[in-house]
Order: sequence, then structure tokens, then C-alpha cells
Amino acid sequence: RETWQQTGQTCGNLANMLDPEAIVLDPHFGQADDASLQAFKQGLKGQLIAPHSDQIQIIVSTLAEPAAPLGAALTLLDDLTFSYGFA
Repeated sequence: RETWQQTGQTCGNLANMLDPEAIVLDPHFGQADDASLQAFKQGLKGQLIAPHSDQIQIIVSTLAEPAAPLGAALTLLDDLTFSYGFA
């Protein structure tokens, strides 16, 4: 449980720097028991600064594939379209 809370704290620190609207967790997080997920969320929310703590959604992905490559591709696409004036 302590590891889950520390992992949540690390994600909370990253969220403070990146200011996302949502944190999408890998589907493997959905296989964790409720106590572990609660420890993760508690650690995460404990690290968030005030403007972020009420606004960030925490979502466990239901995709069969890992969400990281998809998220990276969407971020790159967003950056490319914004930099070329398509957005």
C-alpha cells in the first residue's frame, strides 16, 4: 500500500508541473484492489496544489493496448496541428 501511495505522490508532482485536465492510468491499474487504488489516489491528491486538486479527473483506461503510445501520438498530433495553424 505504501508503494501505491508513493507512486500517487510522484504522479501528483508531475501533474502540478504539466497541468493536465485528466490523468489516464494504464489498464493494469484496474487490476489492482480497491485499497491499492485508494492509496494511489490519496497520494496523488495529497500532492496536488489547490488549482489542480478539484479539476483533475483520474481515469483508469479501458483500452486493450497501453495508453501511453496513444497519448504520445495525440500530443504530437496536437502540437503539429497547432504549430502549423490548423487548430
